[in-house]
Amino acid sequence: MSDNIYAGNSGIPKGKAFSAATGNALCGFVQNQYNPAADTLQAKIGELAPNTLLPCTAVIINNDNTTPNGKDGILGFNPKTFVIAKAAAADSDVIDGFVLESPSNIVDNSGNAGLPLPHGTVPIAKIGSGIEIFLPCDDNLIKVPLSTDLYWDFTNNKITKTSASMIALKGVKLLSSVVSGKRRKLNQTNVEWEDVSCVLVKL
Repeated sequence: MSDNIYAGNSGIPKGKAFSAATGNALCGFVQNQYNPAADTLQAKIGELAPNTLLPCTAVIINNDNTTPNGKDGILGFNPKTFVIAKAAAADSDVIDGFVLESPSNIVDNSGNAGLPLPHGTVPIAKIGSGIEIFLPCDDNLIKVPLSTDLYWDFTNNKITKTSASMIALKGVKLLSSVVSGKRRKLNQTNVEWEDVSCVLVKL
């Protein structure tokens, strides 16, 4: 029988994104909010493939109104509707936020998890929100000043201090030393944990 990611075999109590078995940090979980829903966005996947939107994926987000709110028969339409345009994939991209782990995902005894539903929604930690999360990083962040400028390596999906051919993470602040952690990876059709180096950042 499967367990929710915040309980049972996953070893992840709500609000504590560390593996009970190893003490490793778990990337993609909100660290500084007991109720993440208050500060995260819900963004629609749209036509994107769910297996391209694992937690910690850097994304570009569009607002989703095709016409101004209250016009053309959509009076009362929720103005806070968003859609993921794409995952960051070029140094010219401007990252809006990162896909978070979702409490609706399920983890079984092996640590596998479900993918988002096609045309469904995923939670997003927006840059500028103040959300704190662990993200995978390059080991070149060991022994650097906390004021170090951060960049996103969109090929390897991790934070780095290398600027060439990377995406600047403007406003993202380094909050920790480099630690051992885990993030989700796609192994054919299964989503599994993989070992990574990571840092705590404030978005």
